[in-house]
Amino acid sequence: MGDRHQFRAKWHDYNNGIYFVTVCVKDMKQSLGRIIDGEMTLYNVGRHLEYWIEKLKTGSDIEVIDSVIMPNHFHLLVGTRLNISDSANAETNRGCLQKSAHGDECTDFHHNSRLAVFVNNLKGGVTRFAKKQGIPFQWQERYYDNIITTAHAFDNVLNYIMYNVENWDKDRFYKE
Repeated sequence: MGDRHQFRAKWHDYNNGIYFVTVCVKDMKQSLGRIIDGEMTLYNVGRHLEYWIEKLKTGSDIEVIDSVIMPNHFHLLVGTRLNISDSANAETNRGCLQKSAHGDECTDFHHNSRLAVFVNNLKGGVTRFAKKQGIPFQWQERYYDNIITTAHAFDNVLNYIMYNVENWDKDRFYKE
């Protein structure tokens, strides 16, 4: 099968940093909710996702700085607690992660990193809820992430999340 994680940065182990994460529903089905007149209304699965985001905010070593749930995906701006001790600290430390100038490569495949474990716990909790409720629901196998390396990138992500619902019809994941 090869290295299924080859799309991750080879220079980073995904244990310390700030990340913009996007997780999609399989086949882009609008299973999390719907947007009507610029307002997001969550379905049961979306409400449970919201619950898990809140639950994992306090029970893990990842801090959710900001998030938005969309009809067929969700976005998170997260940082490791090793890097961020509170939201105020996030403002001063945003974008602190830079690519190593030494060219060191990480040999880990990232599947056990803090970020991967956090995302997998989130996806798993929602999937178990849906199965228990008899709701046909699946996540896309993988997730997208961007390592935030500058304050400008951090601000752009915050702005994107803030206006994501409002700009749904222009979103790359938009489906009628």
